[in-house]
Amino acid sequence: MVGDRELTPDRLLLYLGKFNLNKWTEPGSQAREVKQIYIHPNYGGNGGVGSDLAVLEMSSHAEYSPYVQPACIWPWRSTEDKVDYSDLSPLIGKLGTVVGWGRDEHGNKVSSIPRLASIPIVSQEECLRSGQSYAYLTSNRTFCAGFRNGTGPCNGDSGGGLMFPVSEDENGRNGNIRWFLRGIVSLSLLDFKKGTCDLNNYIIFTDVSKYGDWISQFIDLDLFYAFPSRQNRNGSASTSTTTEA
Repeated sequence: MVGDRELTPDRLLLYLGKFNLNKWTEPGSQAREVKQIYIHPNYGGNGGVGSDLAVLEMSSHAEYSPYVQPACIWPWRSTEDKVDYSDLSPLIGKLGTVVGWGRDEHGNKVSSIPRLASIPIVSQEECLRSGQSYAYLTSNRTFCAGFRNGTGPCNGDSGGGLMFPVSEDENGRNGNIRWFLRGIVSLSLLDFKKGTCDLNNYIIFTDVSKYGDWISQFIDLDLFYAFPSRQNRNGSASTSTTTEA
């Protein structure tokens, strides 16, 4: 729903490879109409905490280019080696990257160009200990991330992805890097003085790996890319420095 109206495909237009929002046209960007919207059935209802996600089906395929590249969906299970990829513990303390055009930590208006932040995932226990509100806003299908230092996604960044680089090389060196989507920006606590997100508290993400079975209804399973080796399933193939969102 948008206001009191139902969100329909004809009200959306997707831009792929977009960088500067102030430019109507950009080299390398692609516009796509939306054919269908699939909203998780628990969104906004009972048990809706953590079900803050949807799948959009485009009317035509994207054309891969230097400006438009796919991100892999985080695997959630393996029938070959019986690994539960949805286990969050290997990622605790690891830096994921999130990009968006949202407001900054001072509540300033949305940025015309995307900004990047690298933030660590924290344990569920640490998240719950950090504030009483998290007991009502999180579930076993969400996770928290952030430095609590003014760095991270803010208003206008909801729906953005938290990505982790994984090397195709077994030893994690000199291999090609694939980016895997683990989280979707969902919620933040409110800074009542600024009237915007409170980046001195953790940000709540929808855990994509907890919804693999639901997502797979709309995606060709042959396109799923498994992690290349047991060593590199913790997203530790590379580390980037943190910048302010």
